[in-house]
Amino acid sequence: MVRNPFNILVTMFLLALIAPVAFSQTAKTLSVQPRAGVYAGKQFYTNSHALLVGIRQYQHLPKDKWLDYADRDAIDMRDVLIKSYGFLSENVTLLVDEQATKANIEAAMSALSDDERVKPDDRVLVFYSGHGQTVRLNNGGDMGFLIPYDAAVDLAHPENAGPYLHSCLPMDHLWSYLDASPAKHALLLADACYGGLLAKGRSFGERPGSAVVAGLLTKLARQVFTAGGRGEEAFEDPKLGHGAFTFKLLEDLRARAATPDAVFTASELAAEVKTAVGNVTNAKQTPQFGSHDTEGEFLFVSTDPQVVPGVGPVRSTPQPVPSPLLQDPPKQRVNPKDGAAMVYIPAGDFLMGDGDQPVNPRHKATLSGYWMYKNLVTVGMYKKFCADTGRAMPKAPDFNVNWSKEDHPIVNVSWNDATAYCQWAGVSLPTEAQWEKAARGTEGLKFPWGNDYDPYKVWASNRTFGESGGTTAVGQYGVSPYGCTDMAGNAWQWCRDWYDDKFWSSPQAIGTDPENRTMGQKKARVVRGGAWRAFRPRVFRTTNRFWSVPSQADYTDGLRCASGT
Repeated sequence: MVRNPFNILVTMFLLALIAPVAFSQTAKTLSVQPRAGVYAGKQFYTNSHALLVGIRQYQHLPKDKWLDYADRDAIDMRDVLIKSYGFLSENVTLLVDEQATKANIEAAMSALSDDERVKPDDRVLVFYSGHGQTVRLNNGGDMGFLIPYDAAVDLAHPENAGPYLHSCLPMDHLWSYLDASPAKHALLLADACYGGLLAKGRSFGERPGSAVVAGLLTKLARQVFTAGGRGEEAFEDPKLGHGAFTFKLLEDLRARAATPDAVFTASELAAEVKTAVGNVTNAKQTPQFGSHDTEGEFLFVSTDPQVVPGVGPVRSTPQPVPSPLLQDPPKQRVNPKDGAAMVYIPAGDFLMGDGDQPVNPRHKATLSGYWMYKNLVTVGMYKKFCADTGRAMPKAPDFNVNWSKEDHPIVNVSWNDATAYCQWAGVSLPTEAQWEKAARGTEGLKFPWGNDYDPYKVWASNRTFGESGGTTAVGQYGVSPYGCTDMAGNAWQWCRDWYDDKFWSSPQAIGTDPENRTMGQKKARVVRGGAWRAFRPRVFRTTNRFWSVPSQADYTDGLRCASGT
């Protein structure tokens, strides 16, 4: 879907975040320096600051001009910076929807120029997403504007510069703020139509050696990377669940973060993403990269994973299935043992099973309240478990050589391995009923996102874009009404129950917190959710049941944990 009818910047948005905006004059410090490799011990930055602006809906624009995928863009960009690239959450400012007024954006940009907060050895990253407009001036030139939440503009008369000058942000003003910042390196990312107005030429370079990197650290850098050139529109794609530019940008950042102590320049990132965006849009977008009268380079350095604080509920589709679960932010907490985010699933009845599945007939189930891991247990979390217990890591599959992709789900774990992990983490495997409620909510959804199968919301072999010859990073697909991710695809998930074809039609299934504690003829445990290697839509239904022998480990089997307290 093209973001029409006027030029627009691809979005960032956080649903229902309406707290007053404040800009701190001091910043906590996280020195950015690699732990190993040729750059070991070298301090790249004293601190990192980010401003993320995203606007899905507008105070004065009609709803048919609102955008679709702002929440995913905003959350994912924020999470990548905090989790993998050394940005402390305290130093990341997020302005979304009604927070993203002209005054608030200007105040946040001004804070990045405050020498009480930003120091000479710091870096600054600005990501802007929302609507934009290029206005043709009477002298024949162009002036680009960013459109804040409270802008009052007449879309039918974009040639009238007056309303844009009064209520919008001229793109040139961004450079004024960044030029005034004490930070030695600044990078502006704009998933934008007509974003070429921000760039002054491209300067893609080959990978620099250590001597070049050392030199770049001593030079000022003011750089920009935009979604397209002059005359090009920025595309949103429901198949991607993002703007094309943001999708490929995040994909590249995640892939690079999987390499410990990776160091790369903004121009390296731009060179890769430029090609990828051209491919995914059939050359309709040509991202532009350039330096703003400087010779240095903004550097990305992958760091030890940080816990990303929760920011409230996230829409999984532009038109979510109505649910009382989404009216209030879910309760969340973090397991201090492994750093896993957990969401609370409230007590009560829910519709379990399906009328056309004899092994899981439709029936009412009653559960006490419990906590569920938001994401699958990752490779990084399992490594910590093995380091603490002296346990050996399972055999690494070909698609995750040496377990280098630490944000992917751990696989090749048996039920016995999964249970040992849970005991170490102070939790347990979920019962089959707990898993199903977390996956479908109380309304009996056939899939975590709704009742219609959508191949773009599951990571599996039947996808029609991208690669699925293995796992992917957790937290991107199969989002349930409670915010649990990967409830369809990526990796099968062990449950506590023994498997029995007839259990859910037996008297044992009646009562609160049902669980099959009896070994059946198959002598197998339940697995749920499907995996990257599956290809039939039926496999990914929230009611689908499968089984595996407890001692068996497979490169499609992973785990998530639960807690009843």
